[in-house]
Amino acid sequence: MIRRWAIACGLAAVVGAGAVGCGGSSPTGESFSDFANVDGDVVLNVGVLVEKTTAGPGDIIELSATVDAVRAEAVTFSWVNVTGHGRLVGAESGVVSGPFTIQWEAPSDVETGSVKVEVVQLVVTAISQVISVSETGVQTSHDIASETRTIPITITATP
Repeated sequence: MIRRWAIACGLAAVVGAGAVGCGGSSPTGESFSDFANVDGDVVLNVGVLVEKTTAGPGDIIELSATVDAVRAEAVTFSWVNVTGHGRLVGAESGVVSGPFTIQWEAPSDVETGSVKVEVVQLVVTAISQVISVSETGVQTSHDIASETRTIPITITATP
């Protein structure tokens, strides 16, 4: 009998605590209005500055990239030397808030009269996460936006 009475009191306490709640106000859709349609909102506006697009043997060219402000947890820059005629000098990838700069060095042994095209690509990736709370629970969503820029550099050795 005492055991049944204790179980009944325990259940009553749980129901009472559930009815009272945790306090505070419950979130409304208006609280998260600035997060609406996040999946389509992340747009990357990438800018690339190339010191020059023609190089001779051993020349060094500076490449710089920027992205307009975007609501994201991380914006990653990655430079890729696609054709491999020359080489990238510096950090090829990173997460930065300002311009991301790297140098490209032309090969020193280019045949006289030959023309080669180096292809360097920049890949910029932004990752956004949105956490929203509703009556049904906590919802998280991710949006990943990526933009690629191709930079051709002509390598020539003139006689």
